[in-house]
Amino acid sequence: MIMTMKNQKDFISKAMSEIRNYPTEVKPCSVRSVEKKLNKVSDVDIINRIGMADMPLVGYLLWIKHRGRCELIPIPDDIMIRIGETNVANMSYLAIYLHFLKVEGDILTLEGNISFPVFLKGKYDLIVKANGQIIEVSMSDKQLDLRLGNTVYEKRTAFKLKLCLKGRTSIEFFNRIDDYECRYGRINSMRFVPVADVIKNQYCVEGEWVFQIIGSKLICTPLSLVDEERMESLFCKELGAFAPEKADWAISLRKEYFKRKKEKKKKIWLFMDRPNRADDNGKVLFRYIQTRCE
Repeated sequence: MIMTMKNQKDFISKAMSEIRNYPTEVKPCSVRSVEKKLNKVSDVDIINRIGMADMPLVGYLLWIKHRGRCELIPIPDDIMIRIGETNVANMSYLAIYLHFLKVEGDILTLEGNISFPVFLKGKYDLIVKANGQIIEVSMSDKQLDLRLGNTVYEKRTAFKLKLCLKGRTSIEFFNRIDDYECRYGRINSMRFVPVADVIKNQYCVEGEWVFQIIGSKLICTPLSLVDEERMESLFCKELGAFAPEKADWAISLRKEYFKRKKEKKKKIWLFMDRPNRADDNGKVLFRYIQTRCE
């Protein structure tokens, strides 16, 4: 039988559907019919079908297919994940997710979550370093795990930290599993964090501090040490190249913001609705705020 792309997708989809509908958690050798379906396709087919953006799910399916054969291989500055005979990814491929950033005076509060594929099976922990010094982090289960039916394939543990900023501070995030430690390869900024890495020169100002994501680091710099006008100029220049069809409108809006910012003592709020999603309430919230004189 010649395996077509449609056949490959069918076997993978059927395996995922069976896992999703199974009454209990699926593990290697626990449901042979799932294993048989996955053995109909190659490891590369599974990787290409799911996509490495969902590496924990890719690894989970390969873990089922290869009956739990998984090993961690130390390499320079990283750890390679091998399942069966396939080198799936490096540990640094995992992202850390930032959901909340706030500054009060010199006290920075960060909240987010870390991702951990269940097929790795080891004891894992988050290590955060500020200018090379380990800082205390509290961890908690907020029921963020990703599942296929009753089967958890990715653990997502919430974290919170507070840090007293003293001068320019570089914050790095490390993943420790058993006796291995490596740096998280990227920071994903979620809804409530006004910093992102899509544009290299993106930045945000909170209180008397400037925040940037540079590589896999969160950089905090006193506003007094930064030329804000130059940073804004670099950002707008890169924004123009990144999205030329929308840049003029966005840049003019930012210029108006900075003009008004000098005149206003209170913060200026911008409300947004996504044009392609129905779960945002920006317009409703804007109308409500307009009715509140305070």
